[in-house]
Amino acid sequence: MAGACNVACGDASGYLLLSHYKNGGLMNKAVMRTLGLVVFIAGAGRAALARDFWNFGPQQTYVQAGVQQYDWKEFSTNGGPLDKESGPMFTVGAGVSDFRRVDSGPIFRTGGRLYLGTLDYDGQTQAGIPLTTKSNYSGLQFEVLGGYRFARWLRGIDLFGGGGWEYWNRSLQNTLAADGSPAYGYREQYYILYTRFGAGYFQEFGSWSYRIKAGGKYPIYTFEHANLGDGLNLAPGRDLSGFARVSFEFGPSTQSHFGLILSYDTYRFSQSSPKLLTNGGVPVGYFVQPESHRDIYGIRGVYYFR
Repeated sequence: MAGACNVACGDASGYLLLSHYKNGGLMNKAVMRTLGLVVFIAGAGRAALARDFWNFGPQQTYVQAGVQQYDWKEFSTNGGPLDKESGPMFTVGAGVSDFRRVDSGPIFRTGGRLYLGTLDYDGQTQAGIPLTTKSNYSGLQFEVLGGYRFARWLRGIDLFGGGGWEYWNRSLQNTLAADGSPAYGYREQYYILYTRFGAGYFQEFGSWSYRIKAGGKYPIYTFEHANLGDGLNLAPGRDLSGFARVSFEFGPSTQSHFGLILSYDTYRFSQSSPKLLTNGGVPVGYFVQPESHRDIYGIRGVYYFR
């Protein structure tokens, strides 16, 4: 939601702009539960696949770490910018994949990651007074992909699809607006279920390989909670977006080795329906989540275990 709030906050013009940070323990519990789930699924998936129920080719358990440039923008109903957040984040993750197989057959990848960082915020108060501050982000993502590889002479085409769940916490810090008035930060939590589908190309050279993937991404369920007044729940609108990924592995698939991933990922949310905010049971006004765009450019180092 756009902006922070000065002491005059409270009109019903439509954008969420207030409140204080509460319930900080929720994020720690969510982190521990999701990381535990990722480790369990990665281990169980590798153990099950090792029994060769299906011909999935060489499965690789991997861990990864890297940085990503995170850009979040919100827009008014006439398309003008309301605010922007940008900056680097740190990310770590783990999973299981068989995208290194060289023959035709089913392919899969499942895994999760954690990310966090502090971004620069450039926006305005609800009254339209410019301000700058910082926003703290932390998030979790879990994803499953499956498809089929059409291969010949150590190269080929992939068709794949799947989906995932993502949670992130966004907390704007208190600051002063351009006119010197105090502006108070607020906290939001997003829960997103999405589908992902696309195609790719791979080339295997024995001692190394590369893969290129691209496609579309669509949120099938959106939920946003804001710590405002008595609490406000919104459902950002759902729009199609895109993604692209280039990955390299430096070493044969039969041995442990390193890799590199370059990625671009997005969300596109249209404006939500308005919802009434109350404070102590007293109506404050109707608010929306504006049209929002998220773009992430990432680079991650990977280690594959054999």
